[in-house]
Amino acid sequence: MKPTSIAVAVGGLLLLTLVTLWKSTGGTPEPLGGHTDSQRSAAASSRTVLATGAGALKLEARVQLARWEVLVADPKGRPVASAAITAAPMLAPESTPALTATGRAEWHGVQPGTYALAVEATGFPRWTAEIVLVRGANERTLVRLGEECRVVGRVRDTRGTALRDHMVAFLKAEQRPPESAPELFGLPHTTTAGDGTFELVLPGAGEWRLVVVHGGRLVHEETRTKALAGDRTERAEVVVQASTRLTLRLDAELLAPGAEALTNYALTIYALASPIELARREELRRHMAELAARGSDELEPDDPEALEERRRAQAGESDPALLAQLERQKHWATVVPEGWVKVQSTAIPERRVVVFDRLPHDTELRLALRQGDEVLRVAPALFLGLGADQAARLVPPARLAAGAEAPVELRTAELLLDPAPLGQELLVGVTWQ
Repeated sequence: MKPTSIAVAVGGLLLLTLVTLWKSTGGTPEPLGGHTDSQRSAAASSRTVLATGAGALKLEARVQLARWEVLVADPKGRPVASAAITAAPMLAPESTPALTATGRAEWHGVQPGTYALAVEATGFPRWTAEIVLVRGANERTLVRLGEECRVVGRVRDTRGTALRDHMVAFLKAEQRPPESAPELFGLPHTTTAGDGTFELVLPGAGEWRLVVVHGGRLVHEETRTKALAGDRTERAEVVVQASTRLTLRLDAELLAPGAEALTNYALTIYALASPIELARREELRRHMAELAARGSDELEPDDPEALEERRRAQAGESDPALLAQLERQKHWATVVPEGWVKVQSTAIPERRVVVFDRLPHDTELRLALRQGDEVLRVAPALFLGLGADQAARLVPPARLAAGAEAPVELRTAELLLDPAPLGQELLVGVTWQ
């Protein structure tokens, strides 16, 4: 027999032997020393088919699965047979089913990854945690349910006003205040009633920190934690910093002959702009100038009124209404110079009283009043401290006669401040009782 034929025969015999061994071990060759029984129960294989030019080649990739045991006990260490146990894979598709059990769980062949473990039982607060399973792990999780801790209390501001619709939430000692609504609603929380009271059940005893949120803004945050015990009721008196408020009364007849309600007077409050706001405005101004240089069609190409105004400007025609509006804008610029930004603005209603809340504090505030088509300067300027509750009267000058020309110089409306109310302010903080 030729040497080449002998080599081919030997190679074929070796290949047949290897295939036989491969099949006899289930496609996975035993390592030296073999597997123990526990290793065999924790191991699995997944086949991957690779397309090649000559067909398909089947390869076997070993994926080590895990064993997971979950035990549930009450505060005294006794098993809770009625506990509902759920473990949901956090990074898997939504269609992936969760692992479930009652009282005690023992799952084999669990895919490695991060799981949201939740335990619920009657008479105990809901228990949750994130559990990470590594490949081939033999995980054992002991869940000790805590006793409910009930907290009741009241939220007021430093003026003693009960605050309704304020969210009261609790953070664990190591948690940071939430930065988004989903994070906030994931905390133990409740909302104050009309008299400022609240009631909340916390998931177990421990070190907790109270925060108050209103309108998406963190109003108060306790810097120190409070050790709350289970199976009892804790009482909290919460005092948050009052907002800075201005109440204005208009000392004038609201309606002029032929004028409509809510359009006769409008009041705007301005404050100095921050460097960031000034930079943003400068960037916007530069952008608008670039668009204007390319042609006004790019500003509002589909606005017939804008196109008509441009045509009039190019033809040298004058629009009395447009000219009046431009004149008012010049007056506004005189009342409020460059570098100031609008804080709040409102029309003055028929009862002639407006309230501005959450105003900037410890900074100068300027006011401007529109009386019909005339813009008025308001003097003096305001300077309100933190938590101030200032009331004032606004006295505009007499109206211009019908058909009279607007004066060259701006006229002034007088601002008369009421005496500050006397009273003892409450101290900001939480008092536990």
